[in-house]
Amino acid sequence: MLPSFHFSCRRSPRALAIQFPGAPRPVLLLTFCASIIFLVGCLLRAADPPESGLPALSEEAKSSASRGLADFQAGKFEDAKSEFQKMTELAPTHPMSWANLGSAEFRLGEIPQAEEHLKKAVRLDPTAQQAWLTLGIIDYQKNDLYAGLAALSQAVYLDPRDPKAHLYLGVLIRKCGWLQGAEDEMRKAIDLDEQYAEAHFNLAVLYLERQPPAIELARRHYYRALKLGAEHDAELDRVLKRIETN
Repeated sequence: MLPSFHFSCRRSPRALAIQFPGAPRPVLLLTFCASIIFLVGCLLRAADPPESGLPALSEEAKSSASRGLADFQAGKFEDAKSEFQKMTELAPTHPMSWANLGSAEFRLGEIPQAEEHLKKAVRLDPTAQQAWLTLGIIDYQKNDLYAGLAALSQAVYLDPRDPKAHLYLGVLIRKCGWLQGAEDEMRKAIDLDEQYAEAHFNLAVLYLERQPPAIELARRHYYRALKLGAEHDAELDRVLKRIETN
């Protein structure tokens, strides 16, 4: 049995072990981490309504957004949610109000609310790439693969240079049974960011699913992932060792 595909919204020496707070690291479980929407860029867009088509934010809304971002980055998701809720009251027609509220709710495990608010964000601004990305993650978790495929394809279309979007789309395509398409997306992720440890790890798993397994390619990408800071995966170590000794 092969190990699961892994994802995270940040990279670190323990990038492949990141789970939701308090959750153990199970075998054969795909988990995602919410993709934070960085408000600095959003505020810059909102400052120029004629060019962007987005409503301007009041100073009070900007302050609430900045406090929410600081809380989110500090892992204070309840506090971030509170600030983003204030932002939705102060700027109810601004898509980033709802997108960031949805991201905070996602991190709190409030999935139905997160989905509702992220969908509201993309209705207000169909170019909100990070909202599409997180919606694709939610669809994957719900096993709604066609909706996830649409959301993640939109995320890739809006930002084709986002390696996370390509990797997430690759894993979803893999679950749909299209191995070549999954490989193409994972390789694109690595082309965009050669130091993306999770992309190397997932590509290694994919190569072991080939019939026959592409052992050398799997080993190469697994060891590259380890060099980039990924943890050893006991199941993948066992699979490679068993194949090598046969």
